[in-house]
Amino acid sequence: MMVAPASGSPSHGKSTGIVHLSAGLPEGQVIALDAGSGVISYMVSSTTRPRLVMQDQFSEVEMTIVLPLFLRFPVFCTYEELCASFYDRDTESQIVEKRREILRRAKETKTLDNELRQIQSAVNRAKMKIRPFGFEIGAIQRKGYMLIVLERPDFSRFPYTLIEQSVYDGELS
Repeated sequence: MMVAPASGSPSHGKSTGIVHLSAGLPEGQVIALDAGSGVISYMVSSTTRPRLVMQDQFSEVEMTIVLPLFLRFPVFCTYEELCASFYDRDTESQIVEKRREILRRAKETKTLDNELRQIQSAVNRAKMKIRPFGFEIGAIQRKGYMLIVLERPDFSRFPYTLIEQSVYDGELS
């Protein structure tokens, strides 16, 4: 049963504010995701104050994929959780259970690929935008997806960053 994603910003229970992620990043560096506006920021703390390195705006659909992955990091996010986020804009347990039943029926009727097609498309779009921040979205076969920390962010996509790439190596410019 394929349906269009719900409109409105994702609620994800109480997590609609700013989510911070520093695991896997060098000390003093953090990714901040503003769930309400869809803005993701990469910041570095110097001795005096935090500085913005790069920032990007994610669409509402991209946020329905990225937000649950950030909230579950470093654990994988199930297909059911991603479907609940994408279609219902909520990841509360009863919504996830509803999606689990829908996916179970789709698997039985051999329509699971059709059911997940929009999710996979949204994941592919989100992958391209999250990669410069030093993350990859990896598939967990027959389970879901997870956020993976890359070796280092790719600042080349952001030619007008406030701090040069040497910041990632600990040198402030």
